[in-house]
Amino acid sequence: MKTLLVVLSLTLLVVPRAAFAQCKSDNDCKGDRICESGRCVDAVESTSYVAPAPKTYVPRQRTQVVQVAEVPDPGWAVPGAVIGIAGGIITLSLAMVAANEVDDGGDGTDMGAAAVGIAIPASIIAGLGSASVDGIDSSIGLPLRITGWIGMGLVLADAAYLLSQDESTPELATATRAAGLLGALSLTALSLDGIFRASAARDALAELEAPSSARPAVVPGLALMRDSKGSKVPALSLAMTF
Repeated sequence: MKTLLVVLSLTLLVVPRAAFAQCKSDNDCKGDRICESGRCVDAVESTSYVAPAPKTYVPRQRTQVVQVAEVPDPGWAVPGAVIGIAGGIITLSLAMVAANEVDDGGDGTDMGAAAVGIAIPASIIAGLGSASVDGIDSSIGLPLRITGWIGMGLVLADAAYLLSQDESTPELATATRAAGLLGALSLTALSLDGIFRASAARDALAELEAPSSARPAVVPGLALMRDSKGSKVPALSLAMTF
């Protein structure tokens, strides 16, 4: 009798739950509703675990900075050099005229001042023309620039000395000729610096623009090879380069 009561109790507990269930699968529900725990619910109300979407790995892109070599540019060094050389000739000529005037007992100050007035702007133009060259320098450019600017400094010092003298003397005439010669040499050095730098820039630019002219070549050499007995013997080898 006790056994029968236990079976009936379990039946009453289980059967109502199965009998009153609204659904057994999603097909038993209407529309987009789904079956969950025996009842139809909306999909948004479902407490079922939804696996998160997998993360997509996007590799980080590295930015590579490429340094481009500066293209040589001759600038206007040659025109500046022409002005510098012309200024040197004029400076020397005016200094010689001023010295001759001093020798004749004259003053010579006007011609000397004109020589200095020509030398200063001509040196500036020649120096700026040389500095306009980009991307390259000549092998003797720096010594020429140093020589030119030191020479111009001595010319200005000599000109200041000449202006401070009140009497015309043979030493004054000599100093005037020296100032003119030094000014001409300084302007020549600055002008040659610009010419050499412009020439180096043009040569480098031509090498960049010219197509590769490499040709295959056969290079002879010596190698060690094994003979039929397995001994190493020297042998002539030929290698071709492309």
